[in-house]
Amino acid sequence: MSRLKIELSAKGMTELMKSHEIKEVLHNKTKEIANRCGPGYETDVKYLGGRDGGRVISSVFCATDEAYRDNLDNNTLLKEMY
Repeated sequence: MSRLKIELSAKGMTELMKSHEIKEVLHNKTKEIANRCGPGYETDVKYLGGRDGGRVISSVFCATDEAYRDNLDNNTLLKEMY
């Protein structure tokens, strides 16, 4: 039986973290989490700056006072991440 060896290159990983495909994956995942949290939770997907153009980051956050209170009382964001 042969063994598969995978080597990751720093340049390739950097390109991957900046790619449009990763941005779409993150957008879909954060939307899914926000939908499970309920009304008042929103998402943000953007490029984090850097001298070489940055990388894609995403977040789910409380956009309303009701969502904020819900998150304080129930840890909604933390529970829905997993």
